[in-house]
Amino acid sequence: GGTCSTPISANCTIIVTYAPVANGNLSDTILLDYNDGAAAQQATRGVTGTGAAPASLLISDGATYDYTTKATGSSTDKSFTITYSGGVAATSLVGSGLAAPFTFKDGTYPGTGGTCGASISANCTIIVTYSPAANGNLSDTILLDYNDGVTAQQATRGVTGTGATAASLLISDGATYD
Repeated sequence: GGTCSTPISANCTIIVTYAPVANGNLSDTILLDYNDGAAAQQATRGVTGTGAAPASLLISDGATYDYTTKATGSSTDKSFTITYSGGVAATSLVGSGLAAPFTFKDGTYPGTGGTCGASISANCTIIVTYSPAANGNLSDTILLDYNDGVTAQQATRGVTGTGATAASLLISDGATYD
């Protein structure tokens, strides 16, 4: 992508790629050898950068979080902690993967009361609501897609629950007992 060629007769550009392979401060020198028409010359430019570990996200509560058995028509919220590690922010964070009866609280990521955003560099929370509308075992997967500073990544957490008919009581011996 540079514009320099031989011979150089006008201003031009060179492209230098920085791709750290280690954490910490890194430095180097760009050396450009040329002849000014009378003698060999060298142009130099120092360059520095800091290598950092890519971002990593982990969703709390084991491989699968179980909301246990809940009455159909009820609603239960769960706060999940997103543990951040790395040397650069996790960016382009998008929560997805949930369908009824599992949703981000009030319908959108990170769920009402959640503290995660589109870019994070510290621990935060998401809120997922379980609202069974039918009896039976139900499951889904929370998906958090993000860029770790190098490439696209995904953090996942399974969720499960059982919907059951709400309990009811009936007093025997008819409507009135004498």
